[in-house]
Amino acid sequence: MEVAKTPDPDDRFLLELSSKRIDFQPVSKDVSVFYDESNKQVFIVINRGAEGIIVKGSDDLTLKFSLQDRGNILSIKFSPTFEILSLQRSQSHIEFVIFKNGQPIEIFTHTLKNKNSRILGFLWTNINEIVLVLDSGIEFYQVLTDKKILKSLKSFSLTVDWFVYQHVSCILLVANGTFGNVIHPFLFRPSNAYKLNKFEIDWTSQAKTANLSLHERDVTVTNLYGKPRLLILRHQPILKEQSGAHILIYTWHKRDSIPQKTDILMTNLSGRFAINIVDDLIVVHHQTSKSSLIFDINLSQSEVYGGAKCHLPIVSKCVIKPYKINNLIDYELYSSNWAIFQPNIIIDAKYGCLWFLQVNLQFIFELIKNVPILIDFLLLRKNSKAIILKVCRNVVAMSRRHGQNPIGNLALIFNKLNLAYKESLVEAAKVDTAVGPLNGGDVFDYLKHKIAVTIDQRDMLTHFFEYFDNEGEGEGEEEEEGSIDPKLGIAIVFEYVHSLSAQRITVQYFIYEFLLNHLIQAGSFYQMHQFLQYHVFSDSKHLACLLLSLLQHGQYPYALQLGLDMLKRLQTADEEIVEVLLSQSQVVRALQYIERHLDINSISARKFLEAAHATQDVRTFHQVYKQLQLRNLKLRGSYEFAKGENCEFYERHFEDLFGTKMSFIST
Repeated sequence: MEVAKTPDPDDRFLLELSSKRIDFQPVSKDVSVFYDESNKQVFIVINRGAEGIIVKGSDDLTLKFSLQDRGNILSIKFSPTFEILSLQRSQSHIEFVIFKNGQPIEIFTHTLKNKNSRILGFLWTNINEIVLVLDSGIEFYQVLTDKKILKSLKSFSLTVDWFVYQHVSCILLVANGTFGNVIHPFLFRPSNAYKLNKFEIDWTSQAKTANLSLHERDVTVTNLYGKPRLLILRHQPILKEQSGAHILIYTWHKRDSIPQKTDILMTNLSGRFAINIVDDLIVVHHQTSKSSLIFDINLSQSEVYGGAKCHLPIVSKCVIKPYKINNLIDYELYSSNWAIFQPNIIIDAKYGCLWFLQVNLQFIFELIKNVPILIDFLLLRKNSKAIILKVCRNVVAMSRRHGQNPIGNLALIFNKLNLAYKESLVEAAKVDTAVGPLNGGDVFDYLKHKIAVTIDQRDMLTHFFEYFDNEGEGEGEEEEEGSIDPKLGIAIVFEYVHSLSAQRITVQYFIYEFLLNHLIQAGSFYQMHQFLQYHVFSDSKHLACLLLSLLQHGQYPYALQLGLDMLKRLQTADEEIVEVLLSQSQVVRALQYIERHLDINSISARKFLEAAHATQDVRTFHQVYKQLQLRNLKLRGSYEFAKGENCEFYERHFEDLFGTKMSFIST
């Protein structure tokens, strides 16, 4: 993972237009431009298609072809596989053009049987399935290109004032009623369509008195935090003390349920609005002030009204970063020429440009000052890992700058990060043990967690704790140079370990190793001993070996017993304990341990005689020799060592010392 780089101070904008854009011929008398939200394609139609149609997509796809001029084109879309082009030239029929190798080869027309009906629009729901939305109902067809006909799959009769469609969830919303606020949802699946429960959008008496109707332009259907949601822009205030427009959010929780009004977004502004969705954030553009409001419905609300959570902007009056077309022409942001599409598309047909709205989190901590809320916000954003870790570092730097202790803020941060970490571990375990798909492919089945990023222990070690040793290197002006106090570093890591333990997350050995190393470097052996004695550290072979390594440098004489005690508690490290004892020339103790916990009959006699000989202690050599001869007696009925054990040298040495090869003498 890359650590966040420090941008230029002039780049401190939360919102920006993508550097990669789709350029096309601007709208003119002879040029029409259409956008297909499902396939994310721009259609440039020149002279009604006779002089050419150019199709451009976000995946660098470009198609060029021409069609016979058969009248004005009202709408044009490709099927998902780009094998069929559908276009509407009148309110009574749809043309279908069959493509091969990117070029049209055949054409046929579908005309409505009911001459009194009008086509309001159409949409593709599958590779060869299309829905015609009429003012008198919905018609669902399968396109049979070999027969050049449409086969009816299903139809629904109802009055249609307007409609909106969301291709990700395949939900079509049809509106009718006196004020256009009665919504009929339809859900499409391959070869099938379902009419869901209708519902009514809340309409105030003020709006009814003014005879104000709900229009398509004030409606947005989107997926937000994994759930289909309907956003309704209302220009009238919802509360007496509140002014300006608000946005109602209706959420589907299950397929067969009526969507519930779950959230209300307060803008406190009036005028023209447009909505984009970026990284599960609702971005409300306000043309009059040439600024944007950013809402996050998963952060704490200000109050509850009518069972719905009321939200103020998490960031208000946020301005999109200034943009130059081709680095030359200053572009007018929040232009009246903008056409906004979901989720994050901005099109200016006058200039011939399509952009993707993006969120730049580099300096979000300057806009959201409350650290706990900032962490909650960032955990819900994709690609925010580097920023979260930078916030952790900044908390330490800013606290030191003001002479404060950062532990309190860091404790809150660690608890939030580790709660999300725990959720990710639980979900990973579910995936590992699941027999089939977790959500069965249905848009109405959701994972419960909403966290978009996880900060694991390796991330914390590499990009936060190791910062203690090289603080100020390449971290930007927000962080001061100079290493922090070692004791503070130890306290921070200990607080992190405490937070992990509170969430019942197994602490990885490298975190303990880092903490132990810093305790050693700081000479805090008493504190280290206390941590070990009261089992603050979880036992592991890695940690035990680290303790034992202290013996090599003579730093802490009690490290041997601490390491051995830890290995004993593991109950899986008997062989390691023997090797440690041998390395410390405690050969007799090693043999005694083997007699209690292992099979002394299977050990190499030569190895232990060699270790005893290396001690240059006659008493030790005699005791080891005697224990091994007793083993021989029990194993083979003789004190003699077997020839295959290659102990002749040590037998002669014993004889030189004691005048006999037999060890059963008084010591």
